[in-house]
Amino acid sequence: MNDNYIIQKVNELKEQYYTADPLQLLEELGVGIKYSYDFVKLKAFYTVVLGNPYVVLNGSLDEYELRTVAAHELGHHIFHGYLAEAGPIQEIGFYNVKSGPEYEANVFAAELLIDTDELLLLLSEESDFYSVASILNVSPELLAFKMKNSGGVFLNYNIPIIARNDFMSK
Repeated sequence: MNDNYIIQKVNELKEQYYTADPLQLLEELGVGIKYSYDFVKLKAFYTVVLGNPYVVLNGSLDEYELRTVAAHELGHHIFHGYLAEAGPIQEIGFYNVKSGPEYEANVFAAELLIDTDELLLLLSEESDFYSVASILNVSPELLAFKMKNSGGVFLNYNIPIIARNDFMSK
């Protein structure tokens, strides 16, 4: 699946539901949301039980990480529900670099939570990468991922952290 298709789906969801809030979108799409405080390393998992989709989120995550993980799990729901029917898609991190579904869910999360035009405007006004991430209410890792994987749009900007596809595994 190519990035343009993922971006198109994100835009369709935003237009249809008038929001980019991943928790609200999960609810609108009929995905059950549960929180667990028993996870040690696990950040979340997406599963389908008897035909019903669920996301279980680590309730100990901070606000930025919770939004990021919820958006990532929403990406799995949109694109990889068939995989979850065989067993839960577990998120220890952000995630296996070589995994197509994990990369696709990362692209989905980045596109859902970070509007490219807004990011360009913020970067023209604010030079500090971490301040921009804070203003956008996203993790620096997700911001770095977005900037790295935007087809060269952000080549002239300083990204002070290594933007790896597996940033959720940290």
